[in-house]
Amino acid sequence: MKTKFSILIFILLLTFSFGFKQATNEVSVAFKTFIPDTSVSGIELMRWKTLVKKFEEDTSFISLRLKKHKDFDFPFADFINDDKTQVMLMYTHPSLDLHDFSLSEIKIEYAADYKKCGCVQFPDEAYETSLGIKLGMNLQTVRKIVGKPTLKFQYQDEVVLEYREENKNSAFLHRYHQPAFFAFYRFRNDSLKIIHIGFDSH
Repeated sequence: MKTKFSILIFILLLTFSFGFKQATNEVSVAFKTFIPDTSVSGIELMRWKTLVKKFEEDTSFISLRLKKHKDFDFPFADFINDDKTQVMLMYTHPSLDLHDFSLSEIKIEYAADYKKCGCVQFPDEAYETSLGIKLGMNLQTVRKIVGKPTLKFQYQDEVVLEYREENKNSAFLHRYHQPAFFAFYRFRNDSLKIIHIGFDSH
């Protein structure tokens, strides 16, 4: 009788241990579904001082760029890297009544695909996000870095990984005082063509 009871206890402990391990793994997987990409080349979203620091406080030309583009949905300044292969667009949301250089969105794409011209030179060889993501990476590499996407879909000739954080109790969103965060990584022929990160402030 004692032997049967001992075996039963052992089975229950084994089951509990497996269940706990499985639950722990599920929590770990859930945590990996959201790793926010919040900056590009040292310029952080919603942290205007990082933009001023990057340009050593000579930001007058950025103001002119933002003013020039106010005919679009949101004011933005566009910049091109040293070898003129990549373009970075930095958006502000003026409705927030924030500092002029507090960026709500940043987009990176290849200069050859960018329709406008006259971008200001930006002092970087290539643009890189806070997670180390660059244009040209393949989908598997990006997904391994960022985690499981909220949504993966096909748009015309592109495969898009979409990430969102909209949890009202999110400590991350509370830190930035924002209602939602998004990130889009768009691939063509398994090569990252566009990076678009930002807050849904509007």
